[in-house]
Order: sequence, then structure tokens, then C-alpha cells
Amino acid sequence: MADEPRISELHKRLQQLEDELAERRNKLSQAGTLQPHHHREAEEISARAGAMRTKLSSAKETGWDSMKHEIEADWASLMGSFERWVRHVDRDYGPGE
Repeated sequence: MADEPRISELHKRLQQLEDELAERRNKLSQAGTLQPHHHREAEEISARAGAMRTKLSSAKETGWDSMKHEIEADWASLMGSFERWVRHVDRDYGPGE
């Protein structure tokens, strides 16, 4: 399938996002500094990442062309939310926390 490389790349990038989110959230939780609003935002991002994973699996079955624009818009929104969360966490706790 010609769309397989694009879908596979998005799966890989999604996994990286989920890994970084989990790592940052765990680090803050272990330090006892994760604020409730940051935790809620992280949970929302995680849920959206799960929905994205489901859409990517559907795209494999139904074809990339039928879902391309929806997936790309969802990806841009998810990345924007994640980057905003990282900026807020960095602002509140310092870079790399």
C-alpha cells in the first residue's frame, strides 16, 4: 500500500509524543510537583493520542486518501496541545521537567 509509509511515520511520531508525555508526567509525579491542571491536560492529550492511533489504524483499512485531511488536522491540533503543555510545564517547573 502506497500510504503505508506515511501512516507508519505518523505511528512512530505518535509513539514518540506519548513516550515524552509519559516521561515528563512521571518525572513530575515522582517529584510530587504535578499540579492537577497539568495532570488533566496530560490526560486529555493522552486520550487524543489514543484516538489518533485508532484513526491511523482505520486509515490503514479504509485508505489514507479518505482520511488524510482529518488525520493531518487532528495531528496538528494534537501537536499544538502537546507543545503548549510542555511550554506551561517548563514555565512552571523549569525546562526539561
